[in-house]
Amino acid sequence: MRDKFIKFMYGRYGVDELNKSAAVFAIILSILGMFFNGWISFILSSLSFFTVLMVVFRTFSRNINKRVMENHKFLAKTNKIRSWLLFTKTRFNDRKLYRYIKCPNCKNYSRVPKGKGKIKITCRVCKKQFDKKV
Repeated sequence: MRDKFIKFMYGRYGVDELNKSAAVFAIILSILGMFFNGWISFILSSLSFFTVLMVVFRTFSRNINKRVMENHKFLAKTNKIRSWLLFTKTRFNDRKLYRYIKCPNCKNYSRVPKGKGKIKITCRVCKKQFDKKV
């Protein structure tokens, strides 16, 4: 059975970040549709259904170049929010061992060890030195 599916998917696009995000968006729309009645529920359910159809179409598409370009545009448009989410996740995971200090000159963040008292920090980008209690 697995071999048949692999043969079927050969030459097809598959799943990428745009498909994953669209699938999550469809699930959110479906859940929101459960809380409303009438036309709002119908509109949200319809949007969810068409989003799922788009995901299925993109997954089984043979026009790989076009799907790659669509994904590339999506990644370029969402780069800021994805990098912010990654930075926030990293800061959360490092919260017990490190502090993130913003440079007063260039506003870039530096990671410094926690619990060292007052230290002199040199910014990696602008090379400005400043004192900070950590």
